[in-house]
Amino acid sequence: MTDAEKTAVALASTMPVSRAGRLDVFAAVYREELRKAVVAFPDEYGFKPAKVDTVADRMIVAFARGSFNKDGRAIKATCKRLGIKYTYAAINSYLRTD
Repeated sequence: MTDAEKTAVALASTMPVSRAGRLDVFAAVYREELRKAVVAFPDEYGFKPAKVDTVADRMIVAFARGSFNKDGRAIKATCKRLGIKYTYAAINSYLRTD
């Protein structure tokens, strides 16, 4: 995670963030958690750590559309870090709130 992404994540818990900003924060945390999960649990993922950015980019598009599958360690860890209830309704509400 870049310094800018770390700053965005830190600010997310202390001030209102726009819808686009929330997606950026969620995406940055998700990318980091996906990388950790793929390394720690390679048998649960059908790709190597080198493909994390490609997969994360596709998932970020799915998050923006609201057409994602939340069943995975990375999304669960992302929700935990951001204080979001681990449900589709809560995730979508977080991503779509201005």
